[in-house]
Amino acid sequence: MNAQTLSDLKDKPLFTLTVEQFLELQQSVPVKDSSTKADDMPPKIIGIEEAVKLTGYKRATLYRKTSTGAIPHFKRNGKILFLREELENWLLANRKETTEEALVRLDESFLQKRR
Repeated sequence: MNAQTLSDLKDKPLFTLTVEQFLELQQSVPVKDSSTKADDMPPKIIGIEEAVKLTGYKRATLYRKTSTGAIPHFKRNGKILFLREELENWLLANRKETTEEALVRLDESFLQKRR
């Protein structure tokens, strides 16, 4: 079937198509790649157990950090939940710079002061 006929079929209501026309139209539609299922992707919202695995903190430590507001979280129906991305960003924000990075930063600030 040519492109003109396919575009004509796409404009027609489905209930007006014959079985053959419907099958031809169905074959012309690209199939989504099923390799990126929702099961393969990590969940965006995680519970306390997943947060324990992600952070390496003990459960009691996470409860203490949530009660003091030291870690980003929210509660829904009494359960403590985390957004995976926020938790990962929080972990990265507490990163300590290496000695080499500190020396480079100090050198740059020293050179800027001399100008």
